[in-house]
Amino acid sequence: SWIIDTLEDNNYQYDSSIVPAKTKLYGIDNAETKPYKITSSSIEKNNPDGKILEFPLLVTKIFGKTIPAAGGFYLRTLPLKIIERAIRKYNDESIPATFYIHSWELTPEYMPKIPLSLMDSFITYHNLNSTFSKMDKILKKFKFTSFEQYLKGK
Repeated sequence: SWIIDTLEDNNYQYDSSIVPAKTKLYGIDNAETKPYKITSSSIEKNNPDGKILEFPLLVTKIFGKTIPAAGGFYLRTLPLKIIERAIRKYNDESIPATFYIHSWELTPEYMPKIPLSLMDSFITYHNLNSTFSKMDKILKKFKFTSFEQYLKGK
């Protein structure tokens, strides 16, 4: 993908935008789940020639299907126990459990309610009030670090 070339041209060392699960909106079903080197011609599998280290987002299996467990809608929707189980599994395999959060999910009272289709409204607003509490519990229960510190430790 052209964006990888752009990141390389701008001396980026790492990226975290690949979800190793296919959803209706995004994801790469067969992508690696542990950090790996990517190139514009190979974003789903390790390429030793890659200059950028990809930190794929946390996924989990439910009823045999791999789904995101990393943030946004999935962080808000999945029960905390499932997310914690996914983090524990990654930790047991020495894989960093990478997830993200949208800043507006931490302050839902300031999130403007815009008219959206029923599905988009559900994806955007569902369980919005649970985000802060879930993040607080996850951050208290597990140890986290930055990508920079992770790379220094390798």
